[in-house]
Amino acid sequence: TYRALAPFAKVFYDTGDLHFVREERQAKLTGDARLLEIAQWRKRQEFGIAAAVDCTIVVSEAERRILLDERPELKIEVISAVHDIAQSPAPFAARRDVVFVGGYKHLPNVDAVTYFVREIWPLVRLALPGVRFLIVGSHPPAEFDALACEDIVVVGHIADLEACLDGCRVSVNPLRFGAGVKGKIVSAMAAGLPGVGTSIAAEGMDLRDGEDFLVADAPRDFADAVVRLYKDESLWTRLAAGGLRVVEQRYSIRAGTERFRAALA
Repeated sequence: TYRALAPFAKVFYDTGDLHFVREERQAKLTGDARLLEIAQWRKRQEFGIAAAVDCTIVVSEAERRILLDERPELKIEVISAVHDIAQSPAPFAARRDVVFVGGYKHLPNVDAVTYFVREIWPLVRLALPGVRFLIVGSHPPAEFDALACEDIVVVGHIADLEACLDGCRVSVNPLRFGAGVKGKIVSAMAAGLPGVGTSIAAEGMDLRDGEDFLVADAPRDFADAVVRLYKDESLWTRLAAGGLRVVEQRYSIRAGTERFRAALA
């Protein structure tokens, strides 16, 4: 339809993320054979669209490589999430609590929260008594009600996310499957809020472990990283500054504008 009605237009395909990558990872994690079939169908669909358009937009170099390794003739541009940067983020001493942000119609986020509460938070709780874990974002499922307690708060949707992020001390991203660049990490770093995440969460973002972000996968390692970041003001300050630099260089409005101009040219 696009080609017929606008034969001289250039057609861009914005992937958001490579859905088949996320679905393959979920299928392998859960052992769901039906989901693996869907992921394989999705892969054919996404490669088919990429082959039919003039340019495909992905959010990271990692996803660009996934496409080009199989179809080197494709035209792929990397244009990632963009975000405004906080001008005066709150300092370490003015912040408290641990936060996860996500929309819960997205299954990786539901899995991440459930996994964190069951496997990681009990270890954090022992080291940080009185600190709360805030579950922020729209459409929290009914199953989260069973997770709530004195130090686990299901906040749900909030109108002013920036104010929430400005008041929290550590952002957690315990994703076990997913794809693309994680907007929740960009949002937190743009607010001057450093975080801890899995390798899947940090994938494709070129974050330096210990300088811009902390990466941990095993529950004990993840819990230790959260506690260390929560207590160590020097580490916290270094990661907060590193995160802001990353956003300015790769995820700011200016950076996004430059990449769109290059792609359109």
